Amino acid sequence: MNRTLILACGNPLRGDDAVALHLARQLREELAGPELVVHTTQQWTPELAEPLSRCDLAIFLDASQRFSPGFVHCESVAPLTGAGHALLTHSCNPALLLCMSRQFYNLVPRRAFSVTVGAQSFAFSFSLSTPVQNAIPEAIARVRSILSGATYAPSVLRSLASL
Repeated sequence: MNRTLILACGNPLRGDDAVALHLARQLREELAGPELVVHTTQQWTPELAEPLSRCDLAIFLDASQRFSPGFVHCESVAPLTGAGHALLTHSCNPALLLCMSRQFYNLVPRRAFSVTVGAQSFAFSFSLSTPVQNAIPEAIARVRSILSGATYAPSVLRSLASL
């Protein structure tokens, strides 16, 4: 069982939509190991319910135009309730993925969080806008803060302390 699963969603060809992929790459280099797995994808899909059923802590990383460019929003995520027909849609989000994990495997992470960076542009581009690029250290700090609230083996704690 992976104690922590970080799921990053983004399209590397769509400017700021790739911020979660940048975050995932940095987190994977610094923290990934047997107890912390970082997974990247272009969109949330039902197949992610299975690995979610096997972790204690889930952290979802994404970009959104709901927030001003560069704003880092962090919130707890709970499984969607009363999803019914929503389980059959092509559009997934973290709450629905947690719901699927519960429905299909009767298991969900004990804790789940979403870290979302406000995006400026989803236009075709290989680069992040300046506000989003500048938000990366804060987003990483938010993830580290979430991780520091979890219980880890001594080797992972040493890795976190050295950051």
